[in-house]
Amino acid sequence: FEFHEVSGTAPVSVGGRSYGELKLTLTATGVANRAWARLKGHLAILLLAISLDFVGIWLVLRSGLAPLKQIETGADQLAAGKLDVALVPTGSSELRSVIGSFNRMARAVREAQEAARESAASLQDKTRELATILDHSSVGIAFVRDARPMWANRRMGEMFGYTAEQMKGQTISMFYVSPEAFKTFQAQADPLLARGQRYTLEEQMMHRDGHRVWMRMSARAISPGNPLSGSIWVFEDISQQKQTEAALQRAKEAADAANLAKSQFLA
Repeated sequence: FEFHEVSGTAPVSVGGRSYGELKLTLTATGVANRAWARLKGHLAILLLAISLDFVGIWLVLRSGLAPLKQIETGADQLAAGKLDVALVPTGSSELRSVIGSFNRMARAVREAQEAARESAASLQDKTRELATILDHSSVGIAFVRDARPMWANRRMGEMFGYTAEQMKGQTISMFYVSPEAFKTFQAQADPLLARGQRYTLEEQMMHRDGHRVWMRMSARAISPGNPLSGSIWVFEDISQQKQTEAALQRAKEAADAANLAKSQFLA
């Protein structure tokens, strides 16, 4: 700041006698300097108070944002599949409550995944056991949908001379001796299966190499009235049984003929 001095002079005389001049100078520099010094002191105090406020705000934000950052990091770990995450409760009581809820959620997710993993492992074991049983069954078993074998066990392929891959996508008409025989089968089986009844039949069917085999068939729909649900079919090769029955029939006929001839001879 720039201050100008104000000065003046006046003669001094007493009783007509001159005693010289009186000079007076007025200046605000000292007062201004003192005022400026006091102002600087007040400004320093104000700046200190503002600085302390900012430090306090920073500390509050830091203590408040740190738990939120911890929750964000924990959520990212959960999303990445790290389910053993556990956060340390910090911050205000509300934030501690939120962190506690997060830890309970993470624990529940971890326990649910462990239970699902155990269930999946158990299901895989049971599936393998069932597949082993079905593959070593003495009868052919097939899951048929829309007249197509969607799945068949090993014995099914062995009886008809096909592999599972060769049967995939084909229709069961390839097992029948003629298109007419297949149509007759459909006309007989479809109504029974639709009503939830079991369909059974003994019939000659076609092997892949062209020879005929006697089969005893049994089928039942998984969900009667819903053809899309498919049906389960069981095939049993009874060719040996039919051969034995035919041999017994021939032997009976031969014995009957022999008895007839004997009776005629004796007569």
